[in-house]
Amino acid sequence: MSIERKAKVLRSWQPLVIPGLLQTPAYARTILKSRPGITDEQLEKQVTARIERQQLLAVDNPPLLWAIVDESVLWRLVGSEEIMRDQLAALIEAAAVNHVTVQVVPKERAGTAGLSGPFVIATMDGEPDAIYLDDAAEGRVASNSSEITEILNWYDAIRADALPTQASVDLISKVRQDRWMRL
Repeated sequence: MSIERKAKVLRSWQPLVIPGLLQTPAYARTILKSRPGITDEQLEKQVTARIERQQLLAVDNPPLLWAIVDESVLWRLVGSEEIMRDQLAALIEAAAVNHVTVQVVPKERAGTAGLSGPFVIATMDGEPDAIYLDDAAEGRVASNSSEITEILNWYDAIRADALPTQASVDLISKVRQDRWMRL
């Protein structure tokens, strides 16, 4: 979180879920409560922390957020249809803010470079980029220059596979309407 607070630009790739900085409380709660052995107290503490992190995007002079998700994220049921409707509406709303860009890698792009896992690249003034690599147990921050270069190249390749911003928002809207607005 200290790196996020110093970042001028955050580039996020998420092939499995909506990025934490863009999750609704209900979506975050559903994701986090699936962890084996988590207590109600731990769950609420983690949900609160995740939602409080989002204040980073509401401050004066917030970082630019470039969030890319795989299309499967839009179709995967997390919790309930209502949670997904609200989450995709929140994603569309976030994409309307001028410092947040949301792009989707469509399902037709077989074998995109990012299928190996999620990550966030933080660019800070006067410091080298830092990369947060996520995994099932806990994430880690990479600062090795060759690893950073490799991840930056992956991000560029993923972004090249992604739809342009407006086409991404249109796809999110279509999936929300077609998949999650059923009665």
